[in-house]
Amino acid sequence: MRGVARGRADGSDGAAVSEGDATRTEAKSGKGDAEACLNCDRSTSLGPPLGLSCFSAGSCDLGLANLFRGMGGVNSVVEKEKLAWAKDHDLNTDHDEREKLLPLLDNFPIGSEIQLCWQLKQAGGGFIEYEHFFISNKKWILEFGSGDPMNNTVTVHGNSRKNYCTKENKVLVDKGVRDRMAHVLGMTNYSLLLRNCEHVVNYVAYGRWTSMQTVGQGHISSALIDYMTDQSHRSIRNTLPKQLQVNDRGIAQPPLYPGVSPIVAYSRSEQSIQIGDDSAYNVLVMGPTGAGKSSIINLFFNKKICESEDSVDSVTRNIEFHVGRGECVVNGVRGVHDINLIDSIGFCDSELSSKDVVALLKQQVLGNVGRIHKVLVVTSGRIRKEEEESIKQMLKWLGYDPWWDKETNFSFIFVYTKTDGQSDEQKQRNLLKMCERLDIRTTALVNTATNEQEMKFMAVAFPPTAPFREIENDYKWLQKVIFTTDAVTQPIPVQRSMCAIM
Repeated sequence: MRGVARGRADGSDGAAVSEGDATRTEAKSGKGDAEACLNCDRSTSLGPPLGLSCFSAGSCDLGLANLFRGMGGVNSVVEKEKLAWAKDHDLNTDHDEREKLLPLLDNFPIGSEIQLCWQLKQAGGGFIEYEHFFISNKKWILEFGSGDPMNNTVTVHGNSRKNYCTKENKVLVDKGVRDRMAHVLGMTNYSLLLRNCEHVVNYVAYGRWTSMQTVGQGHISSALIDYMTDQSHRSIRNTLPKQLQVNDRGIAQPPLYPGVSPIVAYSRSEQSIQIGDDSAYNVLVMGPTGAGKSSIINLFFNKKICESEDSVDSVTRNIEFHVGRGECVVNGVRGVHDINLIDSIGFCDSELSSKDVVALLKQQVLGNVGRIHKVLVVTSGRIRKEEEESIKQMLKWLGYDPWWDKETNFSFIFVYTKTDGQSDEQKQRNLLKMCERLDIRTTALVNTATNEQEMKFMAVAFPPTAPFREIENDYKWLQKVIFTTDAVTQPIPVQRSMCAIM
């Protein structure tokens, strides 16, 4: 269990961060959402605080003195969690309580603003310290319990709250936010790792079920993940509960290109999949927000499965596994396989930092797949520095080495999208810039099985209104490089040992 930092190591103001906390950014760095402490008016660019300035204000009773008093508290928290993990991953709503609370949502009128707030809490006699999140408009509060992990319900109340921290950026209440409030109201199925107050707050505000405290070296993960030995439980961390998932969104969708057979016949969309299924063909699609990842996945299915939008705001809110069947060439043998297309949140997402997106993506890959057959990296336009670093970090973690002709290098495909209207010279120039920024090898790989040179990067264009004949060449190239492996091309193994470099 990590200690709580009380001040900057250099003695300056702002909040200190633990060296091992991969989900936080340095205070006052000028990046990310600014955070403000209501006790001392200091601001930081931290995510959820790891000992924010409110600790030094003297008004918080969560000092370190009692951090490890009594192992009985440890056992009570762990046993409570194990019982929660064994339950179905759903809301378990108290419907009578929900009906009583629904009229109170009118206190969050459409067009008003809310803020994400938190207080530091402890459980198990100091065994675990975590941030209790809630939503407030300064008069009314929506929260999952009051910070007691043993007995919680999502409720709305007008009780005053003191000594808390809040994000500076406010969230506009629209119909989506109000609907999501109603979805979780009365929820009782609490779990620190799977269904906590931060999950609920992020779902209401942004539509995503994420808690960075449960990832990597986050407070909750550090204290509890070693007790979670069942892989099926680990795989559903930061995934939507059953009632909030939409698993058959593409069944009734018309084809994007009538008369064209899909590369992958769509079956369903899942938040997690069975890691033991070694027969499935797994494709990880990643890249910056707005690069066109979702559009390419839709192209594979020839249906609008994923929402796609040319915007600085991320449309993909949660990492999803889109499942179908299609023809692949695996180890040189053509056949029909189950196919999982893994749609990731964009790097430089509008609410999550690139570091947080990388941490979530690693967690989901480790928890859900044993191997990856192809990694498709999608970029467009100007690649920002933080996007560049995130992609490089993921490529390194997955074992890509541009200067070594190893078998798994054939599993990485790089595309530069949205090149419609560009000359061949412009496309080539932009493609080379992408390769230079991401340290991608620009010479062809030599396939020792066929003794042929293979290019693993290309500039492509898939204008949404263009007829199929205009995109057919790019479409066929993408189909070949993504859904073909030979005796030389080896899938990327996803091993438990990779946890050590998360």
